[in-house]
Amino acid sequence: MSRVWRRLRAIPELLGAYSVLQEDVRALLADPRVRQAVRRLREDPAVARAFPRLSAEWRALSQAVDRLR
Repeated sequence: MSRVWRRLRAIPELLGAYSVLQEDVRALLADPRVRQAVRRLREDPAVARAFPRLSAEWRALSQAVDRLR
């Protein structure tokens, strides 16, 4: 039973960490130099394959956090 309570107590920590991460990403992407660097990475064939998966994982994480809220 204590394991369940420990996991439940971790939910607010997870939500807080996600909020901080989300704000950090937004702040970074507001910088035109960072956006340009990300655009260049997306165009690099060696890296471009990872972007759809990263986007899907970010969406899945966002949806899971929304359900927890």
